Amino acid sequence: AGALGAVMGSPFFMVKCRLQAQSTFADVGGVAAGTHHYRGALDAFRQILREEGLTGLYRGVDGAVPRVMVGSASQLASYESIKRTFVSSGYVTDGLACHVAASFASGFVVTTLMNPFDVVSTRLYNQPQGALRVYLGPLDCFAKTFRAEGVG
Repeated sequence: AGALGAVMGSPFFMVKCRLQAQSTFADVGGVAAGTHHYRGALDAFRQILREEGLTGLYRGVDGAVPRVMVGSASQLASYESIKRTFVSSGYVTDGLACHVAASFASGFVVTTLMNPFDVVSTRLYNQPQGALRVYLGPLDCFAKTFRAEGVG
């Protein structure tokens, strides 16, 4: 379900990423942020369809699917595990406070694990096409990012 949602939502996420990254003053991850010049979301969809075709709306989906899968899996696994740990400690009962605390802790786990995939997705969505293309796909993006920037 998460992977299907990532595929269906990918065009919207790509437009959001491009709108957030566009700037005439900055360079983002080796990709000129001024590459895209949209007046808004509808203009972005129109330009992408006109210049890149229908497949252009799904460019970067190969980075979005693993992102959502990691997020869903880590959220499902961490929330219940953290909640059980809190209850078994004896400091809190299984109530509202426990659920809120487990949600915050699970959110931290999910955010930490999804961050590298967010970086890859954003870079794939924003990279130019053709001869200026920077990454061949998600694995290439991971490798080049790690070599250039390291872990931290």
